[in-house]
Amino acid sequence: MAEGAIHDLKYKRYTGGRGNPWLRALVVARWAMVLQLRQRWVKVLFGLGIIWATVSILKLAMLSLFGNSGLGSAASGLLANLDREVGITAIEAQQGPTFLLVLACGAPALAADLNAGAFQFHFARPIGVGQYLLGRLLGSAGWSLVLSYGTFAVLMSVRLVLGGEALTVLKTAALSAGPLGLRVLAMTAVALGLSSLTRRKGLAQAMFAGLVAGSWVLLFGVARVAHKPWLEALHVTGSAEALGDMLVLHRRFGGWYDAVPAVACALWLGLGLGVAAWRLSRAEVVRG
Repeated sequence: MAEGAIHDLKYKRYTGGRGNPWLRALVVARWAMVLQLRQRWVKVLFGLGIIWATVSILKLAMLSLFGNSGLGSAASGLLANLDREVGITAIEAQQGPTFLLVLACGAPALAADLNAGAFQFHFARPIGVGQYLLGRLLGSAGWSLVLSYGTFAVLMSVRLVLGGEALTVLKTAALSAGPLGLRVLAMTAVALGLSSLTRRKGLAQAMFAGLVAGSWVLLFGVARVAHKPWLEALHVTGSAEALGDMLVLHRRFGGWYDAVPAVACALWLGLGLGVAAWRLSRAEVVRG
């Protein structure tokens, strides 16, 4: 009678190497950006951003060339601090396209996962709430950050090549890089927070657009009527822009009001992520 080998078929604990669990957030972000790029509107908005960047770059190049050739006397006020103005231009150059990209990529992100019941897939194992949320933040802001920092790098390079003082340009770049990223991340955090409150992607986008546009109109109007410019720094995107003005152009509100932009940035970022984390922590998941 033939004898057969008996094989052990029971499951065994994995004993191989393990990477940093927070690197899983990069996997979530990467796949989110890949899927976003398949959407026609994302491609259109990214193309619009490239056109927007081209206009800003050509304007900067013309001012620099006019200044170098001595033909810029009519624009002497702008040319006097052009190196610093480049930093502010880089922060504000992609206001419209990045807002629309976050509206298209960030506002529906958590609502779509809620509607599809994807949290069971994500959280059962091995991704935690924090890792998932970080991945969604980076993925939702990804194309906006690529567009913003791409424009930023080209603007700084053009100014450096066309007569900018190297140390001044590099200092401006270092000071404006932070507010540039904070503007996109704060806006994206708010979008994710609102997205976590509903299963309907359209409603999440409407709430985000309403909050950003409505708060800007309200704060801008009150600031003008009350003659209190620091109120504009309370806006979702205005806080980072005001912080950039303070760091690069040394425009200050005076006294303790100088802390308003930094505090507002932190509050918007923390509030958006806090709401999203609270909502995700309540998701029903059967863990294996």
